[in-house]
Amino acid sequence: METEHIIPSKSWDLLNLTVACHVCNQAKRDWNPATRRRGYDPTTDMPAPPDEVTRQRLIDVTRQYVKQRLDTGLYTAEIHARMMAEGRAWQKC
Repeated sequence: METEHIIPSKSWDLLNLTVACHVCNQAKRDWNPATRRRGYDPTTDMPAPPDEVTRQRLIDVTRQYVKQRLDTGLYTAEIHARMMAEGRAWQKC
């Protein structure tokens, strides 16, 4: 498992952190669920979710985004299974 920033800022605020397997973390990369685009602009984007409700909403949006990427074949179940066998991912998200 890996520590994942929900919003791809440099904020280590606990509300901005979650756990993800390697495949899901790589599928998300620097996609920002708050803006629904890649990257983070420190002049306009929030650095971390302001509360638990917003945090959970952003996690749900991110799960949908990652699922869509996985379903389109960018990261397939076969790749995930191989990575698990190699000890690089521990569970399917």
